[in-house]
Amino acid sequence: MTQAAYCPTVQLGAGNAAIGSLAAGNNTIGALGAGNAVIGTVSVQSPGTVIQQTPVVTAGAYAAGKCVGGLLTLNNAASGTTRPSILQSVCVTDNSNGNVPLSILFFGSAPAGNYTDGNNVSLSSADLALVQAKVDVATGDYVRVGTGNTVLANGPNQSGLGKEIQATGNTSLYALAVATGAGSNNFTGNQSLTFTFGFLLG
Repeated sequence: MTQAAYCPTVQLGAGNAAIGSLAAGNNTIGALGAGNAVIGTVSVQSPGTVIQQTPVVTAGAYAAGKCVGGLLTLNNAASGTTRPSILQSVCVTDNSNGNVPLSILFFGSAPAGNYTDGNNVSLSSADLALVQAKVDVATGDYVRVGTGNTVLANGPNQSGLGKEIQATGNTSLYALAVATGAGSNNFTGNQSLTFTFGFLLG
């Protein structure tokens, strides 16, 4: 048995005056002429941005809880303080094949603590309150590509991606990578690790 579709006509009105209609089968669904009252706004999303940083890391092993690369300042990762950015992708390139598991914390403003490479990370309650997103990179996420390892942490099950991060001071966001365990190899020096972050600007 064939069922007939139910397609009611919907009128759009400013006050009591109809200014257009939506009807099944119509090619034209309405027009807004000069002088008609505005009945809504269309928000256009700003483009995205990609930020890449290669921090200074110490040659050697990093135990769980150690800061990897220090606090990263992500300039122009936000369009201002009125609309949040959306974290879309995280890529970690490790040229030393360290396979170090990481938790990457994202802040809307600069934390006050002194978070330097190789030191233990102990967030104060004030800095902890500034964390707006976290992306975990496991040892098993690293994929060997040539002489280095690359992990692309933007799969559908990657926690933290798609999160909104609101800048509170300027157009910068901040990130902190913390080792969550020992890797299979040591970092070899300053050019070992590169972070690439993709954001959709608000």
